[in-house]
Amino acid sequence: MSLCDREEHQWRQWVDDTLVHLIAPNIYRSPVEAYSSLAYFRQALGENSMEHVPKEDDSRRFIQFLSSPVTQSLCRHHIEGNEREALHKALAHWSRAVGKSRSYMGGTSPNLSDLAVFGVLNSIEGCQAFKEVVAKNMELKSWYQRMQDLVENQAGLYSLPQTFHKKTPN
Repeated sequence: MSLCDREEHQWRQWVDDTLVHLIAPNIYRSPVEAYSSLAYFRQALGENSMEHVPKEDDSRRFIQFLSSPVTQSLCRHHIEGNEREALHKALAHWSRAVGKSRSYMGGTSPNLSDLAVFGVLNSIEGCQAFKEVVAKNMELKSWYQRMQDLVENQAGLYSLPQTFHKKTPN
């Protein structure tokens, strides 16, 4: 395994072991943030995709459950101290690792670890936690915008091996 492959694997593992566990405690950390997050998810996904999420009249009880001390303690998954600060520190760690000398963890183009981090952050883009972390971390914000441009333009499609491209019938 090359050095680049090991680094990519390390960061993909970091996403699974660390980053994803910081999301729930940050988007549901208070009743206000929980309600705001659910409203964002409803808007982003549409009501039909949100059948499993309580409707407006049941939201108050659901939000109380999400932001309750018991639920929060279960969601914290080995988070020491303030959950928002833990998220800031984790994403600052990612930004330092990408560094100023390269655009992506993969160098001049994203690798799977870039896509993994982008996927996690993209899922909370409309939430207060996302807004706060990109406001405090300009390197992260720039990286995220570069990733968003590539993903929206399906730039990765053309770098995949030909076997993954959709074949058109003759």
